[in-house]
Amino acid sequence: MLVVHGMRYAYLSHSIENIGSNMPLKFDIVETPYGKWLLFDGPDQISNQIRSHGGFSIFEINVCQFFLNNKQNAAVIDVGANLGSFTIPIASYGQEQGISVHAFEPQRLVFQQLCANIILNALDNVFT
Repeated sequence: MLVVHGMRYAYLSHSIENIGSNMPLKFDIVETPYGKWLLFDGPDQISNQIRSHGGFSIFEINVCQFFLNNKQNAAVIDVGANLGSFTIPIASYGQEQGISVHAFEPQRLVFQQLCANIILNALDNVFT
């Protein structure tokens, strides 16, 4: 358990050797107030922001949640979803209200990371 800025994070480190390339992928499973995350080890600004602050683009998440408040069966589109830093918190927020999130990510490895984060958070209202 690690405490950063008063928040608690659970870290679980893993390593996968040679997935589709000669490069080993190292990643952590991180739990923050905004969800559970599979984060690759590397110079990724979004992953580093999630590790240090618990989330990324928190202002945008709060604005979207404000507009979704008391809405039923709405749809949210996230184009360029990356690893799901917007998709996961919005889908979690709207799951009980029937809100669906349609997330698009063109980069193959990042898309797979997005799908892993959706599974880690047990979100059945996200469509990729």
